[in-house]
Amino acid sequence: MGSVVKPEQLHFILIPLFCQSASTPITELGLLLAKRGVNVTIITTGYNVVLYKSSIEIANTTWNLNIRLLSLDPPGQGKNNTMRQQALEKLMQELVPPPSCMVSSETWGTGYTHLIAWKFKIPSYIFYPRSCFSMTCANYISGNKLLDGINPYTDSFLVEGIPHKVELKGYQSPFFQRASKVGENQIRGGMQDVPVNSYPSRGLLVNNFEEMEPLYFGQFKKQYSNAWGIGPVSLCHKEISDKIDRGQKASIDANHCLNWLNSMKPDSVIYACFGSLSCILPSQLVEIGLGLESSNQPFIWVIRTTSYSAEIGRWLETNKFEKRVEGEMKRRARELGGLANKAVEEGGSSHSNITKFIEDVMQIVKEEQVKQMPKKVKCQSSRYLTNATAFEILVKPFHMLRHCYGVDISVKFKNVFQAWNKSDYITAYVETRCWKLQIRKRPNRKRTTIHNGWLQFRDDLQLAVDDLCMFEWKNDTVRNFNVRIVKKVPAAN
Repeated sequence: MGSVVKPEQLHFILIPLFCQSASTPITELGLLLAKRGVNVTIITTGYNVVLYKSSIEIANTTWNLNIRLLSLDPPGQGKNNTMRQQALEKLMQELVPPPSCMVSSETWGTGYTHLIAWKFKIPSYIFYPRSCFSMTCANYISGNKLLDGINPYTDSFLVEGIPHKVELKGYQSPFFQRASKVGENQIRGGMQDVPVNSYPSRGLLVNNFEEMEPLYFGQFKKQYSNAWGIGPVSLCHKEISDKIDRGQKASIDANHCLNWLNSMKPDSVIYACFGSLSCILPSQLVEIGLGLESSNQPFIWVIRTTSYSAEIGRWLETNKFEKRVEGEMKRRARELGGLANKAVEEGGSSHSNITKFIEDVMQIVKEEQVKQMPKKVKCQSSRYLTNATAFEILVKPFHMLRHCYGVDISVKFKNVFQAWNKSDYITAYVETRCWKLQIRKRPNRKRTTIHNGWLQFRDDLQLAVDDLCMFEWKNDTVRNFNVRIVKKVPAAN
């Protein structure tokens, strides 16, 4: 049996959709996971790396976390998802420790992440920044093609099979203005040849808590056995300054906003924001504004730059908003806020579901370790090693050359490297340091070679001719090794 898998041995790869409404919550998910002791790498665009770098560095320093931000910007012009897929595969091969699982945003554009996870034999999970209600409606609309052949401004349709009666017009659908063939091709960005459904995800992570929408979570879990409510992930921020630094900088000064909020009565301000994925028409924005105005409640209304047209600008200039909402809305907001905080605290539903998610990954990793374990057989040819869980390399003069293009592993250790792929990677550990070593099998010449990574490994450990490098299984896995160096004993004078 494999050894017990510990959180610090796990490496979670998070890949958000590149827009703000997806990248911010998945980055906050990384913070929650890292606080549980796992290693986290967030792979996103160079722009988002710059955007989140400061807050991640502060979190790493404050809580002693291990979160990395890496850029996935392929070189050249006309970047598409095929290019990003190739860049991501290359990046995954170089990660240390090796990836344990992959979490990506729910979208057309990241379908290739499931394919890559399948190639690397790790579980893939989907992160939904929206609620179960909105996902249920969206899945029903797209699955039944309800937008086909209707006038989106006059024709209505019912969303069936859900606990409540929901009737929508086409322009109210989340797919409105995205359903055209041209728009879909732009979103997919070259993904037409990737059979996404052939590489299903292991589970779903929802940025909400079960007490918020119990009927829809219950229905969702009937359809997906591994569906966990883990939100709101934004509550990972305890300090006001951390909340201010989330994502992009607002056009309004943070201190001015806080001073204005402090001047208001508790629980008296409405916050209205529809994220960066929503497609809202100017006429809809006007209706939202009129609704806020008639609520008789002070509010903060966030309008993204791409939605702020000249028409909306003129309309906003002619309207004054300083009103109050009814008491029932305030009471319900306070109630839901209290439930959300309880959900993310220890013992709450979201806190428990994150634990279940990590345990699910641990179980998959352990099962994979057991699959990879070769039979332990006697290996009498080695002076130091007694079974097929280790191999050794005796440093020779040509291993010390400035350009050493390969270090052969003796065929007497074939019981060790028979579990490796033709082109593979192993990780070598010496105390707290580790190195990624590329393995290549050369069938014509019947040898296995350490290719890339040897020079760095050799120089960092200051190896010399006739030093013996002993690679021994780490945690019963065939690709992770503890390394012990037996230095050459100088000859006596």
